[in-house]
Amino acid sequence: MDYFEKDVIKELIKSKIELAKTKFGKEFSDCLIELLSLEKMINDNQNCNNNSNISEHNYQRQIPLSQWDKYYPDPSVPAMRMLDFKRAENGFDEFKVTERRGKRVLVNEDNYFAWKEAYKQ
Repeated sequence: MDYFEKDVIKELIKSKIELAKTKFGKEFSDCLIELLSLEKMINDNQNCNNNSNISEHNYQRQIPLSQWDKYYPDPSVPAMRMLDFKRAENGFDEFKVTERRGKRVLVNEDNYFAWKEAYKQ
């Protein structure tokens, strides 16, 4: 696909709209302009979503330990609680896998998988 300058694209759109206007009438050209505007809105929203995904990449998701099984089948919630209980012995502290907020225990997803890779042996 060839890429054109913005001005060339605008002229192409204008000429196609004029052609449609003469061939099908003014109502068709109005409808066509609305469709193009809606298409542009969709593309702009997709670009915004893609940009937000890029910025979210730096965000580390923290999953409540009690809900771990809703995201991953293994290890089970009781097994995760035991790993957290023995965090000083198994390296959870070193990798900062869990964090406490009041009574809640949150599991840092990225740090958990980094810990899992390091202790795979």
